[in-house]
Amino acid sequence: MPESRIILEYRDTIDPDVHQILPKCPLDRADNRFWATYYTLITCGILSMVKSGNLCPLYEELRQTPGKEGKEAVKKQFYEVSELLEGAFMKMSNGKAFFGGDNICYLDLVLGSLIPLTEFIEEINNFKVFDEVRTPGLARWAKCVHSNEAIKSVFPGKETLVDFYAMLHMAKPPRAV
Repeated sequence: MPESRIILEYRDTIDPDVHQILPKCPLDRADNRFWATYYTLITCGILSMVKSGNLCPLYEELRQTPGKEGKEAVKKQFYEVSELLEGAFMKMSNGKAFFGGDNICYLDLVLGSLIPLTEFIEEINNFKVFDEVRTPGLARWAKCVHSNEAIKSVFPGKETLVDFYAMLHMAKPPRAV
């Protein structure tokens, strides 16, 4: 939800001494905001949601697309986006666990919130968005985010994701072959 990002930024502004999640450097702050916006627009498509009612265009396109060839084309789009994000991660993390280096930052929270849905989509479509070969930094990052107690405690469970997916199928069945 875009409001969640606004809340994170507001919280960071009013009480930066508790645990600052955006970098102090204005250029680094802009980089964080850019990548959060880019990735969420591509995968969760706030603009597409407004235009077409789709919550997550790439996720939804994969769900809706019939046939192996069509699904492979959508997976290729996921790979392209994840490879771009891998470059940003390597630059921003300085080889450490999180986008914020040793500490969880804004991007870890924004992008990390998509990990459960991404893992669910990966499982039912038999592919990896973040894998050790193509995106080794993001694969490690996803494991670190997923194992962080503060973050994983708010992740939706698999049952919730299955219910959500079933609701999508009922509301908008996949396209016929």
